[in-house]
Amino acid sequence: MFIRHMSIGDQLEGFFFFLDAYEKTTMGGKPFLSMVLSDCTGTIDAQIWDYTGPVAPKDTGAVVKIRGTVSEFKGTLQITVDRLRLADPNDQYNISDLVPTAPIDVAATWKKLQEIVDTIEDQDYAAICKEMLRLYGEKVKSIPAAKSIHHSFLNGLLMHTTYMLQMADFLAGMYESVIDRSLLIAGALLHDFSKCEEFTTSPLGLVTDYSIKGQLLGH
Repeated sequence: MFIRHMSIGDQLEGFFFFLDAYEKTTMGGKPFLSMVLSDCTGTIDAQIWDYTGPVAPKDTGAVVKIRGTVSEFKGTLQITVDRLRLADPNDQYNISDLVPTAPIDVAATWKKLQEIVDTIEDQDYAAICKEMLRLYGEKVKSIPAAKSIHHSFLNGLLMHTTYMLQMADFLAGMYESVIDRSLLIAGALLHDFSKCEEFTTSPLGLVTDYSIKGQLLGH
């Protein structure tokens, strides 16, 4: 059940992105965990009462499986959780159901990117691009292009880079008398590759913060 489809009284069991969490204590002195869960349709607050772990704030950024009931607090929907655990490798769920992903066919977009790179005529630029793809290609395919500003979803860097390559290819053809096409294509490909080192990411690949290099140097 997606968050946007929930109504008061719904019984649910399923997987959610563990967006945030706080360990708290009731006025009676009993521990509970207050959470923010999310999926690709939105976020919702949740609580599990008389709870001391093992799931804790340190696990934010992971996927959790919950069983609970949708209720209401101060006019806002929330989930009262009965059971909570971290997802394990044997669980079956779609990442695209839980976190934002690029609206592209990843395999086809990656193929398009490689096809454009293969047309670079200057052998030095071509060699650099192919080596950078070897070193960073898997990350480029998967990570967001930003923490929040643009393309801040899984596969966002691939989407952004491929679109920039297509625009560069078009402009190189339009202004071929003044543009060094090989240099332009190489620059468009590599201009954001250091985002692979600028970001720190969650287990699902979403950007959670900036690395030391990211903060001091930027991409």
